[in-house]
Amino acid sequence: MTQSDIDKILELIHNKNKLLAVKELTEIAKISLKDATNIINDFTLGKETDLKASVERVKGIFSQENNTISVGREISQSKIDEILALIHKGSKLAAVKVLMDASDLGLKEAKDIIDGIAAGEQKELNTAIKQAKSRYTDNYESISASCDPDGSNVRFFYQKGTIKEEVTPGHPMWQRVKNHYGIQWEGAPEDILKAREPFLKAVQEMEAQSAIHLEKENTLFIKDDNMIDGLKWYFIIFLILCAILYFVFK
Repeated sequence: MTQSDIDKILELIHNKNKLLAVKELTEIAKISLKDATNIINDFTLGKETDLKASVERVKGIFSQENNTISVGREISQSKIDEILALIHKGSKLAAVKVLMDASDLGLKEAKDIIDGIAAGEQKELNTAIKQAKSRYTDNYESISASCDPDGSNVRFFYQKGTIKEEVTPGHPMWQRVKNHYGIQWEGAPEDILKAREPFLKAVQEMEAQSAIHLEKENTLFIKDDNMIDGLKWYFIIFLILCAILYFVFK
């Protein structure tokens, strides 16, 4: 599945066209109607946030690991409760360390998983650990976000393979960020909606700031044009006066 395929299905979900989303996923991913329905339902409820990884898990496809990626193992419910409690307290670094120790994941994979859970994008820790095997292949693409425990300092990211870069208005992937975070997920659980609030607000604020900046640039451009036009007319008048004086005193 390409990112454009994923964006198309996400848009259908956001527009409450679940049946059409199921149909598209069935045709694009070549999976059964039942599997596609389960994936779309889980995604709508916030149980899944990565369509591509969900499809790969259903089809039993796992890419070969990059040498820098560790193989994760499932963790006990007590460890899951401990990690979730740390995230709830805002102790994300401690949660990352516990997850690394319990699952044998590397720092990057563990941090991404904790960020995803804190942002309400991922709920099942063991599912996220399993998906970590396919998250850093050359063909992997994702849109993600992070913020401080109080919802401030929101940042959006685009990842392609092992390369992850920040996305702001003007970035080629900004529209995908808007598609994912700039729309309210109606019908999603309350905790998911609450976790997504800072990102929805951030998208709206960044869009507004971008529009103001663009308007200022356009205003300056118009002023510069007016100044150039004014100077041009002064120069023409000066040439006419010089010509008149030349003929008068010739």
